[in-house]
Amino acid sequence: MALLGLVLRFFAALGLWPLAGGLTAALGRLLWHLPWSQGGLPWFAGGFVAYLVVQIFFWRPLFLYVMGHELTHALASVLQGGNADDLHVSTKGGRVRVNRSNFLVDLAPYFFPLYTAGACLIWAVAAERFKPLICALIGFTLAFHFALTLFSLKQHQSDIAEGGWFFSVPLILALNVLICVLVLRLLAPGPVSLGAFFLDAWSTLRAGAHWVRLRV
Repeated sequence: MALLGLVLRFFAALGLWPLAGGLTAALGRLLWHLPWSQGGLPWFAGGFVAYLVVQIFFWRPLFLYVMGHELTHALASVLQGGNADDLHVSTKGGRVRVNRSNFLVDLAPYFFPLYTAGACLIWAVAAERFKPLICALIGFTLAFHFALTLFSLKQHQSDIAEGGWFFSVPLILALNVLICVLVLRLLAPGPVSLGAFFLDAWSTLRAGAHWVRLRV
């Protein structure tokens, strides 16, 4: 059964790499064409850039990242009917004990931005006068997730090694792209169409497949 699982994961990865590429290309075009001066988008962009400035020039908040990382492991386990306890967090790493584990539990912190999800929940119930600041908070926390996820992936991660880099990396990339699109859809429902985004990604995949066929 272990061998079968490896084979299935290998073929899943073969499909995930082009899928992640198509979704990433579609996200790039979506970002390029967004009206960044409208609605909450300038606040979101400002918060995003502000976090990058903080990390690059002042401070890398590793304790907060590790806390969110371990809590996301725990949340993913609990949502699948498991339990989580024995949480330990420091700037050098952390751990949480779960009794239900699979690749989703292992990889959840790398694609699910826990703090951004909390900020989005606050945005959904906040009064209109507070929403611009919360848009900035959403951008700030999303940049925090992306930047520190990239930083953590440069280190040895047993979570990634468990599933294998060939499978885990495209899955993480594809799900991060989808999370980003959903956040943009929440903040700018007019300019951001999920249908148009997925059609663009599909067109990219078809064009890529056609290019490969011509050269095989």
